[in-house]
Amino acid sequence: MPPERPAGWPLNFRPVSVFASINPANGEVLGYVNVSGPDEVNARGARCATRAAAVAALHGAERARVLRRAAQLLRARNQQLAELETRDTGKPIQERRWWWM
Repeated sequence: MPPERPAGWPLNFRPVSVFASINPANGEVLGYVNVSGPDEVNARGARCATRAAAVAALHGAERARVLRRAAQLLRARNQQLAELETRDTGKPIQERRWWWM
């Protein structure tokens, strides 16, 4: 059963619809994806624009530090992300490992 509201999303969030992400190899439901309507999409876009302005205001060295940390987190989860992407798309894991690096 899909979650009503993703963790960290506004309490008043209600998806327009929900669809299952299915492993093409065996039909296993990996999880559920909420489909948002225009109001939620616009609200998310506005929040992103606000955050982007805050990042743009940072000194270049501070932005670089943030980006290095993001890359470090992605690399630390490379295997997990590659396995999930492989299950979601059915693509070979060797291709996914490279893609996440």
